[in-house]
Formats: sequence, structure tokens, C-alpha cells
Amino acid sequence: IQAGAAPAAQVFESFIIKRLSRYSFQKPKEIADGLSYIWNQNDKWQLIADHSGINKRQLTTNLSLVAERRNAIVHQVDSLPSFHSKLPISSADVQQAKDTVSRTVQGIEALV
Repeated sequence: IQAGAAPAAQVFESFIIKRLSRYSFQKPKEIADGLSYIWNQNDKWQLIADHSGINKRQLTTNLSLVAERRNAIVHQVDSLPSFHSKLPISSADVQQAKDTVSRTVQGIEALV
């Protein structure tokens, strides 16, 4: 290490931050890929679903729907281009998205 050089841990952290900043980690596959950097489990979603008390398929489907809706809001002004109208959203939709994300985060935090 050269005089005045950053410690190895700082250099490594900087590398990881730059590397991972290119990815979005919104959809289940991307999230599992990101978790693979720190968690060596084969079926992460099954473990997370079991911990969360929800079916694996339902959990990953709900996460995909949250990501799709987020992308519609950001990239399509949350509207249907052919109808020039906003996509409907209810309090129940918002609550389900919130619950899905919360359960997922809590499961990951508990298991990793």
C-alpha cells in the first residue's frame, strides 16, 4: 500500500458501490442475484417466503407487480398510452405493495 492510499476495505467498498449502482434490484431475479453477493443460498425466495408466511410464487408475483407499477409510474406517467388515462390505484393496492415490500425486507434482514 502506498503512502496516502486508501485502506483496502475502503477501496473494495467503493468498487462494490460503483459496480452495484448499475443494477436496479427491483424484480425477484435481480434481487436474488444481488443477494448472492452476500448470501450463499440456492433457493432464497423459498426461504424468504417461508419466513414471511406467504407462498413463494405469490411473493415473487407480488414483487414483480410492485416493480411493474413503479416502472409504469416512472416511465409511462402511470397511464395507458392507448387510452390517455391514468391507471387506477386503490388504497388496497397500495397496502398490498407496502405489505409485500415490508415482508420481503423483514425476511431478508432475518435470514441474511
